[in-house]
Amino acid sequence: MSPFLSRIIFCVFLLLSHYVLYASDATPTAQQKLIDARISEAEIIYKSDFKRAYTIAVDAKTKAVNIEYTEGIVASSCLQSIIESQTNKSNIAIEGLNKILHSSKSINLKLRQQLLSTLGACYFYIGKLDSAQYYYNESISSFSSNDTTIQLFKSCLQLSEVFIKENIPSKALDLYGKAYKIYQKNRSKEGEVWLHEVLGKIYYRQNLYEQSISTIKTSIIQYELMNNLTGQITSLIQNGNSYYKQMLDDSAANCYQQALILATTLGDERSKSICYSNLSRIYLEHNQTKQALETALHALEVIQPGNYPEIEAGTYQQLGDIYIELGQNRKAIEWIQKALTLAKDNHNKIIERDCYKSLSELYASIKQYEPAMENLLQAYRIKDSIQPITFYNRLAEMEARYSLEKKVSTIKLLNQQSFINQLRLKEQKENIKKQNALVIILLILITTIVIAIYFYLRWRKQAELINQQNTIRQTEENERIRIVKDIHDELGSGLTKIKFLSEILEMKTKDQVQLKETLQTITGTSHQLIDNMRDMIWNMNPMNSTLDNLIARVREFSTEYLEDFPIEVSYAFPENIPSEKINIEISRNILMIVKESLQNIVKHSNASKVSIRIEIQPVFKLIITENGIGFSMNEKTTGNGLRNMSERSKTIGASLNISSKPGEGSILSLEKNLNILL
Repeated sequence: MSPFLSRIIFCVFLLLSHYVLYASDATPTAQQKLIDARISEAEIIYKSDFKRAYTIAVDAKTKAVNIEYTEGIVASSCLQSIIESQTNKSNIAIEGLNKILHSSKSINLKLRQQLLSTLGACYFYIGKLDSAQYYYNESISSFSSNDTTIQLFKSCLQLSEVFIKENIPSKALDLYGKAYKIYQKNRSKEGEVWLHEVLGKIYYRQNLYEQSISTIKTSIIQYELMNNLTGQITSLIQNGNSYYKQMLDDSAANCYQQALILATTLGDERSKSICYSNLSRIYLEHNQTKQALETALHALEVIQPGNYPEIEAGTYQQLGDIYIELGQNRKAIEWIQKALTLAKDNHNKIIERDCYKSLSELYASIKQYEPAMENLLQAYRIKDSIQPITFYNRLAEMEARYSLEKKVSTIKLLNQQSFINQLRLKEQKENIKKQNALVIILLILITTIVIAIYFYLRWRKQAELINQQNTIRQTEENERIRIVKDIHDELGSGLTKIKFLSEILEMKTKDQVQLKETLQTITGTSHQLIDNMRDMIWNMNPMNSTLDNLIARVREFSTEYLEDFPIEVSYAFPENIPSEKINIEISRNILMIVKESLQNIVKHSNASKVSIRIEIQPVFKLIITENGIGFSMNEKTTGNGLRNMSERSKTIGASLNISSKPGEGSILSLEKNLNILL
């Protein structure tokens, strides 16, 4: 064969190869569009019907695999796994996603981010928060610092919800703020509603239940308009939890029942189980033990063992409490131990704490005091480790900042033309000013030099005085901190041990009246000493002597003190509280007046409602109102409570007024000018 003929054959072969490749690429492109359309359809249907959405997603995945369309495989697999993780197939969902993540070599960065985020969501749904946090962090860290994509917005909000469940509201708020900034550049109705829902959950973790309910209700209405059942279910369950915390059991049960109906329609087995478990707890608290048992068992029937360890552990613990009420102690211990093991394996501190508390009460009821004490100590240790961080001021500050950003952007647009006109007018006047500027500048310069020399000498003298005062103040604060640490280290553990030992001895000496009364006195005194020591440590710490910390401590103390009594407490505090430094004596005496007032209410008033209102402008004002039996202001009291509060108010130069009538409750009003600048 001649070289010329060989070249012709080679060229023909090359042209045919290009034609075949072009023809083979044309068909998959049309198929890819069809697959993408099917996935988009499934994502919409997912919000109202899991079964239909799952069928479409599986079909799209099959077609994507047939043509080796990686984007279609990843998108359909992610949606399929999200549905599986809520319908008793969580292990299959996670296994499938991991297989794609680690086996495919054609996964680009965008698809990897989507897979990581979906894995985080799957682990979140089954209650494995450590794994969820890991995968969300992996997804978020792979984005660039200036990225504002929708995927990053979703990952930030999802990780925020993980931190909410882990009781770390400060980190949750950081992620919420990052998501909000992305939302401002990619506004959508669905994103706005989701932001409202997460903010409501943050309020819930800060015990701001009324604000949480109000915020979540807005989300529920918007989700209804969008026919988004998944959003309605999570929002209804969240509001049910808030109502439950406020002891509004009828409203809580109504929310859970509405969510249960929607979850049944949607095919969401996970949410159905949560609703049944929560309803069981309400039935138990209303002494409907049989109905509580049936509902708890039904919660376990809905989900398969191993798929949702968090829900299983919580329901097991609930069954333990039910069997305690039924007097079947052996069964109760079995269920609670089962819940405790599952909670430990999955690092669920809240359920673990509740299990230890239930075991302590159970062992005490059957007079096994040693294990009762051990379990009680474990419950206290876990409670201290998961105590929520108070950052009410920071939350209000962030809300104000976001509101201000909206206003500022509007004002900039409105004032832009006005600013341009001012520049033109300024340019016209500039020529006139130049004629007199030289003389005026010379006079100003001479005057400024003289004034500057005067103020510099004065400032130098004052600076030296301030440095001396700061040195003295710092020395005093360091000494206070040292004393606080010594008191905490030396006395804290000893007092706690006395309290627990006296409680155990008290249980063991029920028949010895005189000894029991003595032990009760020791127990009460140790309780009081521990509370007083905590308050004293808080008051002596110089870092706490700010207005926002004082108000936060008033809320924290009131909530903790009244939570063991049948008293409903409400708060009305300013939205923006500055971190102004205040005198440590003023802070201490105001807190002690609050404490004395609440103790008097609990001991003498028979009140069912207490309201605490604080105003900071034009002067600091504290108003405590209760609806108890009241008392006559003309009667002489034998206690020292009112006299102590009056003396404390005089000590700090505050005005104290107490008013009451028999049968009409009482009002305490304290006013003090703190010279707070907003």
